[in-house]
Amino acid sequence: MESSPRCTLVDLFHDSSFALNHWTRYGALQTPHTFAHLSPHVHCMFQNISNPSINSVLPNPSLSYLRLQSRKISQPQTPTMGSIQQDNSGSSSTTQHHALYHVGQNVTHTIAPPMHDFIASLLHLPGTWSFLPCECASVQDAATLLRSPECAGGVITMPYKKTIMPLLDELDELCVRIGACNCVYLTPEGKLRGSNTDWRGIKGCILGGSGGGDAGGKGEGMPGLIVGAGGASRAAVYALGVEMGVSRIYVINRDEEEVRELVVDAARMAPSAGSSSGLEVVHVRSMEQARGLGRPYYVVGTVPDFEPQTPEERNTRDILEIFFAKGAQEEGAVRKGVFLDMCFKPRVTRQIKLAKKYGWRTVEGTEVIGHQIEEQWRLWTGRVLTKGQQEEAWRLLRREAEGSKAINF
Repeated sequence: MESSPRCTLVDLFHDSSFALNHWTRYGALQTPHTFAHLSPHVHCMFQNISNPSINSVLPNPSLSYLRLQSRKISQPQTPTMGSIQQDNSGSSSTTQHHALYHVGQNVTHTIAPPMHDFIASLLHLPGTWSFLPCECASVQDAATLLRSPECAGGVITMPYKKTIMPLLDELDELCVRIGACNCVYLTPEGKLRGSNTDWRGIKGCILGGSGGGDAGGKGEGMPGLIVGAGGASRAAVYALGVEMGVSRIYVINRDEEEVRELVVDAARMAPSAGSSSGLEVVHVRSMEQARGLGRPYYVVGTVPDFEPQTPEERNTRDILEIFFAKGAQEEGAVRKGVFLDMCFKPRVTRQIKLAKKYGWRTVEGTEVIGHQIEEQWRLWTGRVLTKGQQEEAWRLLRREAEGSKAINF
């Protein structure tokens, strides 16, 4: 973000960032091209007529979210866990804005903002709250944004789940153990602390199957499989190997060094990793090797959706197809496995189509978001969502997934 951005003033009659967000998405400003004459790099300043102290947000033409300040600009203090949980008595003359930033690359398609803004409204938190996806060209840009005065926490996505870690003040035990960070929150002292909630999303999705309520027993004793060896793969190893007791995990990845690093991290998650009695991570390098291995039950994709171009990429795709085909060839189709693709642009990825071709149950990556909300909001605010609140948030998330043109193609 520019340190001294140019500003364009636009007056709008609206009373909260959540309502403005909702109005933009569903009402008079349904299409972002209303402001197509504004450069994506120009920050907009929006006057909130009914309350000039309230900050508001609106998507710019590139579909990324900008923090839009009122005409009366105040510099809020950095919120802490304590200040967030204070009762909003209304004694203050200004309303503090809290931003939850979703940082990474290619994040403008996310369907999460309406759900998170809705959760903030359900919790009746002090001040105003907004969940803002922000494109960050570098991990340094992401770290700078997370240290902005209004930041109350955030979500970290590709490609910064590992590289953001040394730029934070602290890492909790789970983040250190997994070796990747996808959630940042403020400590009571106002320090930025990294955590990992991805594993919860992965575990929730694969245990639930494709809405079938699978309790995990069907895959007992069978290997798992992970496609990719980046930051998200660490959470997949933790979910499968530590939380679900899968003792052998195959990894398909075109880069040998990335897999070696993943094996090291797996050893930290499960001290007996690599031994005959503990978690074993196996790099599957060739189709011949894949044909000689037992078929997996739980498969997790952790890479973006793209058409394979290089020989290494095509080899990865062919190895995955061999494993999917194993389930179709063996007797007892009842034991066909579950495939979760964490990528959700598009919702039905190439890998999901491949899994369905061989009769596997599949889970979309959008579901990973929902299984993390309870823990993320506990970390950000100290509040615990009720079952009813979670159900309402899930309904909104799924409605957004169904209606999003950015991921349905």
